[in-house]
Amino acid sequence: MIQPDSRMKNAFRFLKKLCLPTALLGLIPLSASAATVINETFSTSPATNFTVVSGGTWAVSGGRYVLSSPANSTILGNISRHNTAVSGDFTLTTLVRITGTSALWDDAAVIFNYTDASNYYYVSINELNDGMTNGIFKVQSGVQTELADFSATAVSNTDYTIEIVRSGSSIAVKRNGTTLGSATDSTFTSGYVGYGSKNDGAQFDNLLVETSSSADTTPPTAPGALLGTAVSSSQVNLSWTASTDNVAVTGYHVYRGGSLVTTVTGTSHNDVGLSAATSYSYKIRARDAANNLSPDSNTVTVTTLSASTGAPIEVTSFGPNGTHWPSDLPTPFLYDTSVPNIINVACSWSAISSAISGLTSAQVSAGVLILVAPGDLPGNGSGSTSTPVIQNVGNASWTKRVTVAPRDGYGTVTIGIGSSVGARIHNVSNVCFAGFIAHALRPSACNNFALAWTKVVHWLGLSASTNMNSANLEIVEVVLPQFSVRDTDAAESATSTNGTTSNFKFIGCYIAPRYRSTGSAHTDSLQFFGSSAYSNMSFKDTAIFASSNCAIQTGSLNGLELRHCYIAAQGPALYRYPFPTGYTPPNPNDVTKTFNGGGSNFRAYDSVFIGGMPYSTSPWSVVSNTLVNSAVSLAPGGTGSWTVDASLTSTIPEDFDVPLPTDTYLNSIWQ
Repeated sequence: MIQPDSRMKNAFRFLKKLCLPTALLGLIPLSASAATVINETFSTSPATNFTVVSGGTWAVSGGRYVLSSPANSTILGNISRHNTAVSGDFTLTTLVRITGTSALWDDAAVIFNYTDASNYYYVSINELNDGMTNGIFKVQSGVQTELADFSATAVSNTDYTIEIVRSGSSIAVKRNGTTLGSATDSTFTSGYVGYGSKNDGAQFDNLLVETSSSADTTPPTAPGALLGTAVSSSQVNLSWTASTDNVAVTGYHVYRGGSLVTTVTGTSHNDVGLSAATSYSYKIRARDAANNLSPDSNTVTVTTLSASTGAPIEVTSFGPNGTHWPSDLPTPFLYDTSVPNIINVACSWSAISSAISGLTSAQVSAGVLILVAPGDLPGNGSGSTSTPVIQNVGNASWTKRVTVAPRDGYGTVTIGIGSSVGARIHNVSNVCFAGFIAHALRPSACNNFALAWTKVVHWLGLSASTNMNSANLEIVEVVLPQFSVRDTDAAESATSTNGTTSNFKFIGCYIAPRYRSTGSAHTDSLQFFGSSAYSNMSFKDTAIFASSNCAIQTGSLNGLELRHCYIAAQGPALYRYPFPTGYTPPNPNDVTKTFNGGGSNFRAYDSVFIGGMPYSTSPWSVVSNTLVNSAVSLAPGGTGSWTVDASLTSTIPEDFDVPLPTDTYLNSIWQ
């Protein structure tokens, strides 16, 4: 391809050769040019300029970006996006090849104006034509709309050059130079480009994105929300939100202590080679194609870990931030490559179970990290009588936990996602599962068990079992981010016949609400209940939004402690999670209560509670530095007092820096 500046020079020479009058040169728009913002040829592996959002295996092979072992979804089950944001008008060209199968519905897609996994456009080609593929599509708030249908279908195992031209609200698509279709839509005007498919493999190559530009003197906006996490004694991981630009952002300068360290194209950087137990300050500036630099981002100061530990140093927050880690027992950090015993296993429950069962006490005392190959671990259901996917492993006498985590990082191993079936983990002791995405989970009759850095899509249940207790669980940076109209709780903690629960800790967690669909349904964000005793549950750095009944249903809980937690009902909860369009709550008191039920010996420190606490007998024995919108009484002999601010119901979660745990955010803090 002739570059834009070469075309202009050739035109100028051609006019001179014809001896045209100089005045005619003014007919050529010399002030306008096309700026190349992305030019990927995939000549080296891995594809470092891409972020895998979902799906199968994405890897560079044979000079192409290849999607294999694809996942299946109702929209696009497989997405990988480029790390360079593109704004305004652009022309995108790329090679696309569908990997053929015995089925006649093989597809591949090119994504553009990608904001997050629920908001983007894509162009799909398919061997056949249906309402989900083979056209121009918009995905907004997770809902797919076909903007234009392609009557022409594709042939698998064939190379096609796809061209997408975005001009204002117009979207035009060509294949091998022939128009496939066009649409008009202006919902998204900036974002990322990338690749995907609904449920098939594909190959992609030669990604070129050019934007229209003139003399560009406008700098990008400042990068936002810079976060820094020490992951070892010599490494700090940085992440930030993307800048915007009138043309396109082409890179980010990373500064350490005021000095330029490197320039990257994505919104993250791992700074290595640092000294142990040392503080470093960082800031980021964005750059565009005209070398305009943005203002500085916020500055963060991060202290590397000591040489004797592999876990992050905890930073206070409302919800997950990538610094909380199980600490009741020494627990190897999922990314700590210095752990003495690192065991790689296949993506199967039997392989994980065998690896744990084969460990010696000496190995566990030294440290064990079991790394699982990418894939989807199947579920058998998450009910109290469902067949466990893993059970009777671990040892209560171990002085450390064994950590089980995805080999290739957070989200590369899922649990029950492929078939939307949950999993039950039964009678497992001194083991931590970390870095997974699960449909639903029930750890039952587990002791000294931990679940960390995990996204749960549907439901989380922590329970005892008949004649079997469950105690000392650490639930650390576990996120249930999806709200819905559903007549079940988001999370539960349940006892059983002669099976008690006690000493569960929720640290850095986030729970979104469930809105009931009928007047009789009872939905809580987290409910404690059961036929046996449950006691001494604690929350720290956790954010919970009220469901129809309340945020935390305490039942008859004996002993509850909340330290630096954000528990919201009423206005703030409905601001972040409004009732869906067309939905009318069956009860006017829905989403009004933070707590409900009963109990005793409740303690609150440094927290924010927004909403009602309608206890007939107050369980609050200690209150310190905690904001509420209206005062409630303390238990007889209780100490401290509430800090009352009636305006809290008019605040929003962002006023207290409560993050929204989108996939982009979770990838930035957990990768």
